[in-house]
Amino acid sequence: AGHRPAVLSFSVQTLSGSNAGSNQQRVSGRGLSSDNCGYGATVPDISSRSRPVDTVDDVLRIIESGFGSFDEFLDCIEICKDADLLDLRLECADRALIKALARTSLRPVRVIEAATHVVNAILRRAGSIEELPERVSEVRGWFSRHDHDLRNRPDPQNQIRDFLSDLHDDARPPSRDRWSLHDLVLLINDPEPDGLVRLSSRLRKHFDRSDLAVEAATRALNIEPDRIDALTTRGAGFTDLGEWQSAKSDLDAALRIDAEHTPALVSLSRMHQECNDTQGALDIAVTAFDLKPGSKFTTRRLMAAAAGAQDLQRFREALEAHAVAHNRSPDDPYIAFIAIEMEVEAGQYERAAAALKELEMTTKAGLPTTKVNKLRRKIRTEMHRRQERLPV
Repeated sequence: AGHRPAVLSFSVQTLSGSNAGSNQQRVSGRGLSSDNCGYGATVPDISSRSRPVDTVDDVLRIIESGFGSFDEFLDCIEICKDADLLDLRLECADRALIKALARTSLRPVRVIEAATHVVNAILRRAGSIEELPERVSEVRGWFSRHDHDLRNRPDPQNQIRDFLSDLHDDARPPSRDRWSLHDLVLLINDPEPDGLVRLSSRLRKHFDRSDLAVEAATRALNIEPDRIDALTTRGAGFTDLGEWQSAKSDLDAALRIDAEHTPALVSLSRMHQECNDTQGALDIAVTAFDLKPGSKFTTRRLMAAAAGAQDLQRFREALEAHAVAHNRSPDDPYIAFIAIEMEVEAGQYERAAAALKELEMTTKAGLPTTKVNKLRRKIRTEMHRRQERLPV
């Protein structure tokens, strides 16, 4: 076989520098190349599926047919999100959950995935933070009609029960990281800067409302203008919304307060990458990583920035650190999956699609099914978005 110019490789042999013995062929086969992305699989043709969901017309066709599958309705939700079709998005989310409830073999985490889409579709209707409580009541009313079906699902680890608990006032104690509609309500009613910053973070991370996250952070900054976490979360929100100048202004202000504030550095690196400044994104990511090499946020950001800049050495360094932080070997399927996620964040969609396909072909167990499906859907959506932006 001829030499393939590797750009990135996720195998443990390449990462450790050991290419001896029978592993040599496998290592070279998984490095990226110009002809087949280097993963031993051709880039999938996203237009070749039997029932593509690429446009609003496709969404309407599937709804009118009455025969859409669970995964097709999840694809429909993404199309509706892009087109900002609120009612149609909720209808697709509703149908996805109905399909999930009808499939008793579907794992609880996938039922929760569909249920979360319903929550976010309803909350999307809120035009301001003040409107959120009304929409929360709507969410709770909607789920009260499905409560019996949800609670009667096989749920050995109580995942569905905990999800339903987090919808209502009898929720578990508030958590900084867990998805919880109950926690959201508590934060909406908290006028203090601490609560507003946490509200901003929750709206971005869990509820797909970066616009309202910016609003919440702005309220915190009106009370404490130099609050670094408010500047950071608002800058990240502006980045989500594509408002680059506002994002840069906030993140620069945060770093003037503390030049070593890694959350601001991570967000600034992402902003530079989304503006196609790959080298600037990498330089900032390196700074953040050097400050906190054991953090999953700095390692993931460095991986994404290195993928965008095609810097193999930095990519390896971050991937190894991420593996160590998670007590895993660099050739663990989970670590390979994280690497593919970072390729997607870097905008390397064809490369990521081919890598994901090979990873699924070569891994018999250990891949998180829900995350794989989400990532595959994201890759496909982003590839179509890019095609739509191309001049005719």
